[in-house]
Amino acid sequence: IHSESRGVELESLIVKIKQHTSMSVMGMSATASNYEMIADFLEGGYVYVPPEERPVKQNIEIMYYTSEFHQASITERNHMLRPIFNDLIRRDKQALIFCSSRNRCEQLARKFAGMNQMDPIELAKRSNYTWHHAGVQVYQKKEIEKMFLEEKVRFIFCTPTLAMGVNLPAYCAVIYDTCRYSGLRSEDVLIESIEVEQMYGRAGRPQFGEKECEIYILARIKDKPYVLQESYITSKMLKYLKKVFNNWITSGISLPVEIKECLKKTFLSRQHDFGILRKEGTKALRYLLTNGFVNKIEDEFIPTFMGRMTALFRIKPETALHFKRMEYEYHKRSFSDLELTATLLNTDEFLDLIRVDERDAQLIDLCSRAFLQENIPHDLYDERILKAIPMIFTDYFNKKYNVRIVLYRTDQGTLGKIMERLLSSAEVIIYDKDLKKRISYLKVMIQNRTLNRDVAILKSAKGLGDVRLNRLFSANIKSPELFLRKTDAELMRIMKVSKMVLDNIKVSLKQSIKDNIVKKEV
Repeated sequence: IHSESRGVELESLIVKIKQHTSMSVMGMSATASNYEMIADFLEGGYVYVPPEERPVKQNIEIMYYTSEFHQASITERNHMLRPIFNDLIRRDKQALIFCSSRNRCEQLARKFAGMNQMDPIELAKRSNYTWHHAGVQVYQKKEIEKMFLEEKVRFIFCTPTLAMGVNLPAYCAVIYDTCRYSGLRSEDVLIESIEVEQMYGRAGRPQFGEKECEIYILARIKDKPYVLQESYITSKMLKYLKKVFNNWITSGISLPVEIKECLKKTFLSRQHDFGILRKEGTKALRYLLTNGFVNKIEDEFIPTFMGRMTALFRIKPETALHFKRMEYEYHKRSFSDLELTATLLNTDEFLDLIRVDERDAQLIDLCSRAFLQENIPHDLYDERILKAIPMIFTDYFNKKYNVRIVLYRTDQGTLGKIMERLLSSAEVIIYDKDLKKRISYLKVMIQNRTLNRDVAILKSAKGLGDVRLNRLFSANIKSPELFLRKTDAELMRIMKVSKMVLDNIKVSLKQSIKDNIVKKEV
């Protein structure tokens, strides 16, 4: 509920469960301070267990480092950990060290082990150290967990995923990173104390007869006021009421009295005066009615097609309305692929995820140059759009301007998924067939990190799925022209298909090329 990205969905879901069923909801938290309010929201009682009744006492030490620069801070933290690790080895104890990224887990495990170029199992067998994250193969993770439980390895450098649902407690937990870098926001984002507590909750093993455990938190000195700040859970629903009401109406909560009743059941209503919520709710419903997301028949709200699709793709109604306005503009003039991408994504729902600072100057400059070359008025677009476009189309910009854009794969992957989700919703909400086809091309280009239309035309051919397309790319066949120049025997060998399948792909591809030529002429 406290999460900006998922909390509104969870809160709305709990309200719908309470509205439609008599299901009981039971929760457990070791981190929330306003547990009484949460219990009231869940319409149940609560049992409070004070810290002194914990079966294993937590000894927490916060260690502050002063280095501001990335590499210097790592060196300083490593110096802090050396004596701790030596002491744990002397006492025959184990530890989990939580890091903010997969790369850091691997680098630190190898650094402390003093060995390179090994997989995690091999490193665990030859030293006291290894790593564990979502990128490790399943059989490797199982073997590492088994070795840790059998005390054959002392230290696991891991990502926070290990704190969620994996029963692998240790005597000691170390929080190596109290912030994680976000390329989308161009800053180190402080990890909320509720997540830090979730991580160090892995420390303590009462089944081994332990009476206490050790927790070390390595934090920047400038974050001293915020480390382990009390976790007060708040609702994020207020600014998403239009989206929430549209989802409720689509799911069958369609009478005004039902919507009012659901609003009273929200966690939000425990934190705001209901008179204010009723006023904001009236504004949200008026917006949905005025802009064609719902109709009102007698005293019941009925979702329209746009309302249902907006709810299906979990986008904000404001975003859906932006797509419809974009469709109107599309009928008035032509758009290049670059301008079409920028215009479709120029919504608050997308822009709110991104932040710009001086480190993004190269990305913004490259995008501005590309806009100028295509006579796109770049001053009409937010700088966050100018940053995002090169982040996703890295191959295109690297080749076009002979540069090397280096990004975190996590940020690039996250951005790509968000773009694809928004474009998929636009593809459904928009009626114009030509624009739908253009959007489907854009999605393929986003998946392949390029603004090359040839790739999209290839992908649009029936029978050319991801596997066959990747085989073509591996053979350096990245355009319809190169494809059609190859002999049937070569293409059958590269794609591993029969003559009949190949003939069908060629027919479909030629039609796609013809359609594209007609569109260019128009």
